[in-house]
Amino acid sequence: MGRPPKSIEEHIKNGTYKPSRHDGHGITIEPLETLPPPVSLSKRAAEKWEEMVPAMLSAGMVSVVDAVMLKDAFISYDIAQDCLEKVNAYESYGEYLLKLDKMKQMNLLDVYKEHMNRFHKIMMKFGVTPEARTRMRVKPKEKDTNDFFKELMGNG
Repeated sequence: MGRPPKSIEEHIKNGTYKPSRHDGHGITIEPLETLPPPVSLSKRAAEKWEEMVPAMLSAGMVSVVDAVMLKDAFISYDIAQDCLEKVNAYESYGEYLLKLDKMKQMNLLDVYKEHMNRFHKIMMKFGVTPEARTRMRVKPKEKDTNDFFKELMGNG
């Protein structure tokens, strides 16, 4: 994994700032503190949301405009898991494929792969993979000086 790019402030401080090279690359997002799962998600998708999104929020990778795209990702995740449950109801994948009338039914394994691929592609946009994280520029959260003193004194 490559090292993260220096911020514009670091380049200015070091005297290496060049507007033609450093301006306009990427966007800076305002991170959110919380983002509850949309009420329209199924229970399973909402549980997966609660498992993944808080970690993304704590890393500062999600802004308010991302909620719609994240909702779509978790809907795709739910559809994929629903297909997998239906296939797993058979004793084996071989039995499922033997009973599948390809002219009359859609192959649930194909639907599963399609929706999981969509879920993964959307999540990669949020830096959920190591490679994607090297291209992200996140505005660091400002720490309250009172919190610093509390930590220093051991009262935090």
